[in-house]
Amino acid sequence: MGFSGAMQSASSDSCLPVPPPRFSERLKYSRRRLLSMWNEPTPADLSRLPRLGATSKTPWQRKSIYEHFFMGASDWYMAEYGERVRQFFGFAILNGDSDNAEWGYISFDELRSVRVGQFEVDRDLHWRVRPAGEIEKIVQAMKP
Repeated sequence: MGFSGAMQSASSDSCLPVPPPRFSERLKYSRRRLLSMWNEPTPADLSRLPRLGATSKTPWQRKSIYEHFFMGASDWYMAEYGERVRQFFGFAILNGDSDNAEWGYISFDELRSVRVGQFEVDRDLHWRVRPAGEIEKIVQAMKP
């Protein structure tokens, strides 16, 4: 009686332990769960963003911000997306630290994997596309 796992009846005479899920099945579930976010954008949503590098000559104030992701005091504002490399170009303010906020490349998969306890990154469903120069948090962070 040392076994306390689930039991499965193989016949009326015997009970056999139910085997645990295969490691590969658990790993697939873990990866799927770790690489997800609230209100994740669809491929159609992502196709609206200009390709990586398309706005490189545009001054930051005029770069259109197509997506906004957030978690707690962290904000990610996305201006471009590369489908093949699954990367965004945008502006990140982490933990409300506007002194160290910056423009740069952000991996979509890394963003999807960010977790703090039970919290994960969320997509702002009420976001409307607008220039970075109209977003107060970006303007404040870009002040010298």
